Amino acid sequence: MPLNPQALPVNPLELVIDRCPLRVTPQTPVLEVARLMSVSDRLLSSPALPEPCALVMESGRLVGLVTAQQILCLMVSDMSLPGLCVAEVMGEPPLVLQEAEATAWTTVGALLPQPQTQYLVITDEREQIIGVATLERLCLALLSYPQENQCLEQKWATVMAQVRDGQPRPTQGAPQPLETALQIARAELENQFEERTAALRQASDELIAEIVHHRRTEVQLSRRTFELKTIFQAFPDLYFQVDVDGTILDYHANDHDDLYVPPKEFLGKRMRDVLPASVTKEVQAAIDRVVVTRTLVAVEYSLPWQDTHRHFEARILPFLDQKMLVIVRDISDRIRAEAALRKSEATTRALLAAIPDLMIRMNSAGDYLDFLPAKNFKTVVSSTGWQKKNVYEVMPPAIAQERMFYVERALQTGMTQVYEFELCLEGETFTEEARIAVSGEDEVLVIVRDITDRKQAEAALKAQKEFLCHVIDTVPNLIFVKDWQGRFTLVNQTLANMYGTNVEDLLGKTDADFNPNSTEVAQFLQADREVILRMQDKVIPEETVTDANGRTFWFQTIKKPLLSPDGKAYQVLGVATDITAHKQAEVDLQLLNEALELKVQKRTNALQAVNEQLLTEITERQRAEEQIKLSLREKEVLLKEIHHRVKNNLQVISSLLKLQAGSIKEYHVLEILKESQNRVRAMALLHEKLYQSEDLAKVNFAEYVHSLVANLFRSYGVKSQTITAKINVQDVLFDIDAVIPCGLIINELISNSLKYAFPENQKGEVSVELVSTEAGECQIVVSDNGVGLPKELDFYHTESLGLQLVCMLTEQLEGRIELDRSSGAVFRISLKPIK
Repeated sequence: MPLNPQALPVNPLELVIDRCPLRVTPQTPVLEVARLMSVSDRLLSSPALPEPCALVMESGRLVGLVTAQQILCLMVSDMSLPGLCVAEVMGEPPLVLQEAEATAWTTVGALLPQPQTQYLVITDEREQIIGVATLERLCLALLSYPQENQCLEQKWATVMAQVRDGQPRPTQGAPQPLETALQIARAELENQFEERTAALRQASDELIAEIVHHRRTEVQLSRRTFELKTIFQAFPDLYFQVDVDGTILDYHANDHDDLYVPPKEFLGKRMRDVLPASVTKEVQAAIDRVVVTRTLVAVEYSLPWQDTHRHFEARILPFLDQKMLVIVRDISDRIRAEAALRKSEATTRALLAAIPDLMIRMNSAGDYLDFLPAKNFKTVVSSTGWQKKNVYEVMPPAIAQERMFYVERALQTGMTQVYEFELCLEGETFTEEARIAVSGEDEVLVIVRDITDRKQAEAALKAQKEFLCHVIDTVPNLIFVKDWQGRFTLVNQTLANMYGTNVEDLLGKTDADFNPNSTEVAQFLQADREVILRMQDKVIPEETVTDANGRTFWFQTIKKPLLSPDGKAYQVLGVATDITAHKQAEVDLQLLNEALELKVQKRTNALQAVNEQLLTEITERQRAEEQIKLSLREKEVLLKEIHHRVKNNLQVISSLLKLQAGSIKEYHVLEILKESQNRVRAMALLHEKLYQSEDLAKVNFAEYVHSLVANLFRSYGVKSQTITAKINVQDVLFDIDAVIPCGLIINELISNSLKYAFPENQKGEVSVELVSTEAGECQIVVSDNGVGLPKELDFYHTESLGLQLVCMLTEQLEGRIELDRSSGAVFRISLKPIK
C-alpha cells in the first residue's frame, strides 16, 4: 500500500529524527555508554528513529560519534573494556545539515553516492543541534513527499481536464486530428505514470516496513548480546565449548590467570592432551552421560596448582550442533569451608561430649525443645522422656516456678541469668547451678551444672578458714599478709587491737591508714617488697610500730614470701613478736647505767640481778606454756586410752558372754546371750571408732554403720550370696550421745531381720538409710524384703526385749518410730536434727 500523503506530517524529518540523542564526553568509560544505551528504549518507541548512537561532545563542540555496533564489536573481541574510554574508540564526527537542507531532495540525494555517510546531525538556523537521523531513512521519508513534481502534476491535471471536457487546447500550425491524438497519448501516459507511481510507493512502503523490522530485530539482538556478555563478565566462571570427543573448541574467561594452561595450549586439542588422566576420565564420562540423557551433568575434580590443589565443579549441558557447553567454577573456597565446617562440627561435638553440664533448650512457655544430657549427671527425666514435656511436668512445682521466673527475666533483659537450687533425686540432695541465656526469638538455653561437690568444698573451706582465723586470733603475736601495694589481705585480732579497730576494717587498707608514723610505714613497705622481689625470708630483729594512740611498741618480725601457682611471689606473710618488755628493760637498763655510772659498782650488780629476774620470768612463762601444751596432749592421750580401755572391757564382756554361751544348751538362752553379745559389740565398736578418730567427741556415722552391719552378718553367719546389705548413709559426724542409741536401734532391727525375715535360707536384702525429711528431721530407715512381721504384732507392746529397747531408745532421742508392712518390714525412726 502506498503512503497516504494526508496521514504524513508536514515535515518529513518528524518521521526519522531523534531529537534527544545520547551525548557523552571523550572521557566517558565505554561500559557506561553501553549501560546508557541498554537502558534506553527510544529505538523501540518508533520504527522511524535511528539505530543506537551517542554524540561525543567537548566544550559544546561535536568531536565524534560512537555507535552500538562499535561497542558490540569491542565486547566480542579480546579487548578489555574496563578502563577504556570513548576517546579511544569513537569515529569521525558525522556530516552536519541544517533543517532546511535536510528536507531538500537535491541536497540529500547528492549524498547517496557516499556509502560511508550513514548518520546526519541536524541543526537549526543558529547551528544548534536539534537531533540525529540516518541518511537511508531520510531518503525514504522524502520519497513519500513528491513536492518537487507538484507543478508538473498540476499542469498535467489541467490538460487532462480539457481533454475530458472536449476543449482541446488550440495549437497553431498543427492539424486538429494530430493534436487530439497527442492529447490521448499523453492521457494514456499519464495513467501509466500514475499506476507506476502507486506501485513504486507501495513497494517503498513495504521496503520501509521490512527495513524497520530488520533494524528493530538487529537492535534487540544487539541488546540481548550485550546483556548476555555483561552477565558472562559478571560471573567468575570459565566457559568452554567442547565436542563430544572432548575437543576444546572455544572458551570465555574474565581472567586468564584462572586458566589451567594458556589458551594456545588447549584450543583445538582434546582434554586428555591437557588435563591429568584422572580428571579427563571423569569429565569425559560426564560428557557421555549428557550425550545420552541430554540433561545437565555436574562433576567435581581437583587440579595441581602452584604447589597446592584447587577444586573445581564442571557443569556440562548440551549446546548447539551436538556440542557441549562446560561451565567451570572454582569451588576451592567452598571445599575448604566445608572441611572447616566438618572440623568445627566435630570439635563442637567433642566439646559437648566433654562438658559435664546438662543442656536444655526451651521456650517462654516452659516447653522442652531440646535436651542434651551429660555423662554421669542424674536427671529428673530420661534422655528420651523429655519430648513434648513442659518444665512443670518434669520438675517439682517450686523449682519449675523459680526456673520460669529466671527464663522470663532473661527474655526481657537479654542478659544471662544465674541462680542456684537444690534438687532431691533418689534420696540424695544435689545443689545445682543453672545458667539461662537467650538463644533465639522466644527461646533460651539452660545450662545446669552439679555444684554439690563445690558447695561441700566451699563449706569445708569456710569451716577451715574460720578455724584458722580462730587460731590466729588467739595467738598473741601480730600476724598479717600484705600484697605489693602494702594492703592487708589477712590480719589477726591482735593487730586489729593494736591499731584500735577490727579485722574487717583493716582488710584492704595499709599501715598508712592507721599508723601516724610515716617513716615506719615506708620501712614496712620497703621490707615487704624486698621479700617479694628476692623471694627469700627476712628476719628483722627489732623494729618499732606506733599504734593508733601514738604509743610505740617494739617487735621482732619474720617475713616470708607467698608464692602463686606459677612460682612467683605475690604476697608477704609476717609474724611479729612483741618484745617491748625486753626492749623497755634494755632501755631502762641503759638509762640506769648512764645515771649510775659514776656511782658504786654494786648498783650495776643490782641491775644485772633485775635483768636476770626478767629472763627467769620469761623462761618460767615459756616453761609454763610448754607444761600446758604437754598437759593438753596428756589429757588427749588419756581420753583415747579411756576409750581404748572401755572398748577392751566391752570386748572382754563380749568374750565372757561367748564363753558362757558355750556351756548353755537351751536355744532360747543362747539367743539371749548372742543378742546381749551383739549389743556389747555395738558399743565396743563405737568406742573403737572414737579411739581411732581425730575428733574424740564425734564419730563418722557412715563408717560406724558399715562396721556394725558387717559384725552382725559375721555374728549370725550370714552369707552375702543369700542376704545382701544395702547401706545408704552419708559421711556425717554424730555426737557420741546420739551414736550409742542410734547404733543400738540399728543393731536390734538388723538382728531381727537376719533372724526372722528370711527363713529356710531365703534370699533377700536388708538396708539402712539416713535421709533428711522436708520437715528438717533426720530419719533412719531400716528395712528388709523378707516375710515381714505378723499383722497382729504390736511392736509398741511386745515381750521382745529388742523391740522394747528400740522403742525406749527412740523415746530417749525424743523421736518417733513408724512401721510399714507393705513389703517386708520397714522401720522409719524420725529424730530431731542430730548435731
